[in-house]
Amino acid sequence: MANSGVKLLVAPDGKSQTLFSVVGDELRRIVILESWPPDALACTNDTGWFACLESTSAALIGRYCDVEGIKSESRISAPEDVRLEAITFAGNRLFGGGIKEISHSQSHDRRPWIGWCDVTVGSDWIPVELNSPACDFIDKGVDALVVTGTLLMAFDNIIEPLYLLILDLANKELGPTHTSTMSLKTHNTYERIKDARTNDSYIAILSTGINQRISGQYISICNPSNMGQELCLFSESRSVLSDFQSEATWTHIAIAGSTIFVAACDAGLGVGDILYEDGIAYVRDIGRVDRVTTIDNDGDRVIISAKNGSGWSTCLVPVSLNSLRDQSRQSLVAVHSELKALLAEKFELRFGLNRIDLFTSDPAIREKYQTAKVAEIQGDTMRMTVGNGGFRTFERLMIGLKLFSKLTRIGIEHDPSLYDEDISFSLAGLDSKQIRQALECVIESINFDGSGVEPVD
Repeated sequence: MANSGVKLLVAPDGKSQTLFSVVGDELRRIVILESWPPDALACTNDTGWFACLESTSAALIGRYCDVEGIKSESRISAPEDVRLEAITFAGNRLFGGGIKEISHSQSHDRRPWIGWCDVTVGSDWIPVELNSPACDFIDKGVDALVVTGTLLMAFDNIIEPLYLLILDLANKELGPTHTSTMSLKTHNTYERIKDARTNDSYIAILSTGINQRISGQYISICNPSNMGQELCLFSESRSVLSDFQSEATWTHIAIAGSTIFVAACDAGLGVGDILYEDGIAYVRDIGRVDRVTTIDNDGDRVIISAKNGSGWSTCLVPVSLNSLRDQSRQSLVAVHSELKALLAEKFELRFGLNRIDLFTSDPAIREKYQTAKVAEIQGDTMRMTVGNGGFRTFERLMIGLKLFSKLTRIGIEHDPSLYDEDISFSLAGLDSKQIRQALECVIESINFDGSGVEPVD
């Protein structure tokens, strides 16, 4: 059996792509693929085949055997009216997704297109018949492909509406069959899918969107057996109304176990805990990260690629979730030397990768609002999560107004770009008395029922 015990990977290196093998904790260069463009996304399978998008009109395919080395390289062109945007392997079948141009007398329509080829026999692209009404919308396409079990999932390229096309790959005699289409949850207008990854438990979808006030980046985590259910969401936004800006640009994702990894450019490597859903923490000391790949389902090490002036570099790096949690604890103490003790007087603390959650042990509050979480601290900022649990809209507004009124009297700034149900303020530079006042405001606001306050138009 070719490549027994060896994980193959195609990744950018210098001015081209390189075929690597992962053996233990070592990343070894096998051969430089000089004609393969470094910016192109690539994929591999378990039998030695690898491929990349040479351009939107063709894919490059190769095969490696650990005895004979590179056995073959070929190029497969897309149909003239198709623009390729994504490729992935399902066994020895290479699937491509993209946009098909349909010409009319006075215009051009764009429709989703999916095709496949058998790399073992060198066939041309065989188009898959897409029979859903979703495929009749103009300006639609496919931006990402993932394989889970015997299903191929093709993600639509732009909102209004945002679709997932599901193909059954089980019957090899009939070939891939388009069995269903479903609408995905959206998070912003003009939302586009940039990447999608899967393992046995989750599918992660990276997208971006923009409206008149907010541009955002989103990682939606779904259950492969129930894509209509979003299990959790990581998001960061840039507001035109506030100085608050996300410093990270998410370009690529990978997943291992319950850990999501994010290529975050100059912010380094982003790491998120799906089970805890506490935001993305950044490992900055490894430098710039433009691509990230996991090794099997191992969340303790990843392969990262970075682009700089002299080309690309790729390396294997260890990642410790426990170490990131320790950094979270240290950041809390760094905010103020007395803060940890003050918080412990009022709250139960839970440390995540990127956030400290504050929980109340008061059974009356738990019962009233169906939640024990009352606030969170990220960096030197505390945020009241008054939108959690069973808060009614009126109560949510009144709690926010009352807390804001109290905090502004002690000189704590409110960020107007946040939603009404979240009140955020900085703890930096406050003395212990002011921090204690802030915490007491939080406690008082949790118990506040809105009585005696007139609604605000």
